[in-house]
Amino acid sequence: MTGERCARGASFGDLLDYWADDLGQHDAERVEAHVFECVECANRLADIATMADAVAEAVRGARVQSVISDAVLNKLSRDGVRIRTFTPEPGSFIPCAIWPEDDLIVSRLRGDFSGYDELTLVLKGDEGLELSRNVDIPLVSGTHEILTATSASHLRRLPSMRLRLIVSGKRGAIEDVIGEYGLEHGGAMSR
Repeated sequence: MTGERCARGASFGDLLDYWADDLGQHDAERVEAHVFECVECANRLADIATMADAVAEAVRGARVQSVISDAVLNKLSRDGVRIRTFTPEPGSFIPCAIWPEDDLIVSRLRGDFSGYDELTLVLKGDEGLELSRNVDIPLVSGTHEILTATSASHLRRLPSMRLRLIVSGKRGAIEDVIGEYGLEHGGAMSR
């Protein structure tokens, strides 16, 4: 999934924004007309809806740690998913806590991800224990931020620990660490 357009001009971003109702009326009508004429884009739009429904179900069922887009995040928020967001800086740790009303924890990882053939995100706990791995992360061209979403229910079950999010990228056969971001997970909080 990239920012590439189909042969007739609709991009993945256009379809995602249309699905998330993040387009103005004119642009929404243009995309809708295109989807009715283009089987490829109609199928891509159906895939977006299926993926988003699965993400929402997985979030509520405590089975998700994934990379998402702002459009999907906005749609989840409008659908009532309670989201807490953290923005760690590369090379540092920031405190984070999970509150009882949280459904989804989002980390905004910023960096220069351009020029890589493939991006990987690894979440590690104390002593380097790998908690999850996302390979071949989809990025829209020109994006300088990865949004990672983790079920708050899953994180509530973890003890207090340092969580490291490591983004690496491949250029050909060479893989480089692009950024390492840290969260000081304080465990489940109560009010």
